[in-house]
Amino acid sequence: MEHVENGIPQGSPISPILAAFYTAELLEQFQHNPNNLTELKPDKSTDVHLLMYVDDGKLYVSSKSLETNITHLKEAYNKAEKWLKDAGLSPDHAKRELMHYTRRKNDGSPSITFDDGDGTHRVVKPESTVRWLGVYFDWKLRFQKHASILAARGKNAVSRLTMLANTVRGLSQTHLRHLYLACVSPKILYACPVWWTGHQYQIKPLEKVQRCTLRLICTVFRTTPTEALEIEASIPPIKHQVNLHKKQCTIHFNKLSNTSPIIQRLPQAWRNGENPTAPPPLQPKLNNNSATDRARTTNLLEIAKHTCHSHERIDPYLTRECHGFINPCGLASRVVTGAGWVFVTPA
Repeated sequence: MEHVENGIPQGSPISPILAAFYTAELLEQFQHNPNNLTELKPDKSTDVHLLMYVDDGKLYVSSKSLETNITHLKEAYNKAEKWLKDAGLSPDHAKRELMHYTRRKNDGSPSITFDDGDGTHRVVKPESTVRWLGVYFDWKLRFQKHASILAARGKNAVSRLTMLANTVRGLSQTHLRHLYLACVSPKILYACPVWWTGHQYQIKPLEKVQRCTLRLICTVFRTTPTEALEIEASIPPIKHQVNLHKKQCTIHFNKLSNTSPIIQRLPQAWRNGENPTAPPPLQPKLNNNSATDRARTTNLLEIAKHTCHSHERIDPYLTRECHGFINPCGLASRVVTGAGWVFVTPA
């Protein structure tokens, strides 16, 4: 063992662990308080919650007014900034982002004005898309922009494969297929359980990337049917690959703690009948057993249908002491990457 004076190296696997210890006190300040449920809040606003990953944070709140959301987010950010200064840290003002999730056309797009400590007034305007953990969220949660970005990245990767696909001295079909499955397919299907909702505008750009690769692997004419290429190369269609990833994602649900934000969004049976400790950002609607309410669902609930709460559950924590200290408010499994702050305001 040697003494290290310059901290841990960039990308060290111990970084998230140490960051979780260091920022546990900040996360506790934004824990859900059950006593606040009895308080009357303007515009039925929820508590401001904080998610963190290493040096990145996300504040989110929901109410019936975007102006109310702006007020709560500004107060919460000032609270977090004060804790950071007391801990000898400072936020990166240039990387602050604001996103409004709303389908109302007459709400406008209010901004947040911060009076930073350097004497500068900075205005954070709402963005059309915000990148979070590699996923581009748009204000309507359609993920069309995200799919187009993934398709562009996949197309660039396929273009690089053409240099290796010389029909005389290039790689064989088997090797090209392995390269596609190992390098291109994970790139265009990254985090697909999050954004895939079954719409054609999401899948069509990715299908074009796969078809281009199939023509490269099989060295065929442009008019060759895609179905024949997929059978010849033994590569399933994109929609089947996405559905497979979604089903594989459900395996991890049985390995999450009850304090995980994912388990908190699932039905009560996943928490042994207990109410969620951290309510969802949107206020729940009363179920009147109408056809509309019975059909109302989310992408997370659709994914959870592929597994069951009665299956074997594996607690990821060794002891109860570790359970309460490392993950005090159940926020370690939903995090933000980068070096800035993201503000989310559903309405």
